[in-house]
Amino acid sequence: MSTAEPRVRRGPYAKSRERRAEVLHAAIAVFGAKGYNGASMREVARELGMSLTAVTHHFGNKVGLLEAVLEETDRQGEDVDMSQGLVDWATNLAERNLARPELLRVLAIVAAEASSPEHPAHEWVVQRYDRIRALVMELVLEDQRAGRIAASHDPSYVVDSALALWDGLQLQWLIDPKVDMVSRLNFALKALVA
Repeated sequence: MSTAEPRVRRGPYAKSRERRAEVLHAAIAVFGAKGYNGASMREVARELGMSLTAVTHHFGNKVGLLEAVLEETDRQGEDVDMSQGLVDWATNLAERNLARPELLRVLAIVAAEASSPEHPAHEWVVQRYDRIRALVMELVLEDQRAGRIAASHDPSYVVDSALALWDGLQLQWLIDPKVDMVSRLNFALKALVA
């Protein structure tokens, strides 16, 4: 029996993590340009000058790659301060989103495609809207307790209206970056909750 130390398994190599991140960012660009249905794993590989085998090594298949892209979009903006209420939170997050148009484009395209129940991201999009709706509901109820939103406003109408405003203005900004999404969102939300 050997007295040598047992081998310790190491986590993924740094180069492998970097390559995975490169594939993820290339997929964001490809899905953002062509949507899930119009994009292919081969295009993502071509974007990086990699083989299709190398891309599938990191994500398995197109659905796995889409899931990783969607998880990345969800991670962005998690640390935005919610203490000042709905209007400030939404305005600050929209301000941050100006620096990540490719992720917003992926969300907009995939959400539209995933309105079909057969789409592989359909359940993810449904759950994402449920999570966002619950988060915004917390903000609205807290704003009502703090007097920032009139108690007479039906919270569910405020939540759905705020999300519709936000999605609509983001889409307008993606189509035409000259649209001042942040100030328009701030104005519309203040009018909504007044």
